[in-house]
Amino acid sequence: MGQAASSLQHLSSELRLYSGPGSLDSLARELDRTNCRRAALICSSTLARSPAIVGLIRTALGERLCGKFTAVRTHSPTSSVDEAARFLRESEADAVVAVGGGSVIVTARAASTVLAEGRSVPEMCTYRAADHRFISPKLPEPKLPQFVLPTTPTSACVKAGSAVLERETGRRMALFDPKTRARAIFLHPTLLQTPSVELVLSSALNTLAMSVEGLESAASDPISDALLTHSLRILAEQLPRLQEKWYGRLPLRS
Repeated sequence: MGQAASSLQHLSSELRLYSGPGSLDSLARELDRTNCRRAALICSSTLARSPAIVGLIRTALGERLCGKFTAVRTHSPTSSVDEAARFLRESEADAVVAVGGGSVIVTARAASTVLAEGRSVPEMCTYRAADHRFISPKLPEPKLPQFVLPTTPTSACVKAGSAVLERETGRRMALFDPKTRARAIFLHPTLLQTPSVELVLSSALNTLAMSVEGLESAASDPISDALLTHSLRILAEQLPRLQEKWYGRLPLRS
């Protein structure tokens, strides 16, 4: 062989994924697995106004539903995160069900971190040290279990980080908190059909960009690369269909 084999470390967190028309039948069982009895719903105001969506969630959660927070804002500003944290505290939730796109999922995660740690986002966010290394403060407190019901293509579903926006300065702040990873993800066709084609196309293009960034990372490994490559393959197959649906048969470029 000639050369010593390179070391490889691939850490894969637990992921329980349910897909299809009957996927939400498993939500109650997943809540039972974590002994959750008071599930707080976090979603957009648009979804909250849909009787079909609200009915679907109510049926899945039953008496476990302890309230809903609908004041999610695009890009997850700190004000919305703090408001969501207060809602979780006041509702005495022991689980979070996030229904929506990336901003909803990130807001739910970040709010759970603020609630548990009792500190502000600027105090807990990742920062660059004097030697230019990025440092993520330890966030040791237990977090509310997260259950994610996405409505758009988004890499936020499986992340441990939450990038929130400080509107006053335009600064993006990242909270790295593995305890906020989703316990289970549910892909339900009714939920996935709620956003406009334009929103799905925008989300898919963002997912494409993040997949490419992941493949360019110097810290990647063969298993991660395989998953990212597969995501690019799916996007390559599906993006032209979205393009035709939204733009007719015109190319994406002008």
